[in-house]
Amino acid sequence: QDPEPALDALADGVFAAGAGALWVHARKAWLEGLSPKENRDIPPLDYNRVYRLKAKNPNKFIGINGGIQSLEEALDHIDHADGAMLGRAAYHTPGILAGVD
Repeated sequence: QDPEPALDALADGVFAAGAGALWVHARKAWLEGLSPKENRDIPPLDYNRVYRLKAKNPNKFIGINGGIQSLEEALDHIDHADGAMLGRAAYHTPGILAGVD
């Protein structure tokens, strides 16, 4: 599946169904050949793909997730998306959230 048109079509459908926001993980999972654990690390993160989706949907809330390890990285992503999610970074180091306002 080509991620460019597939993600655009998915986003269009989500917003057409009435969702007010879309959070996008920047890593495309491989359905064959990798375990769930491997899918968390091996496929490359493609933040620019999420940024392009946001640029195509400037009036929709699109947040980014995937591999963000610090608040500084999150702030960098917010220059291109409406929000940034700290997943495993917050799970492994909950104190990181003490700096969030």
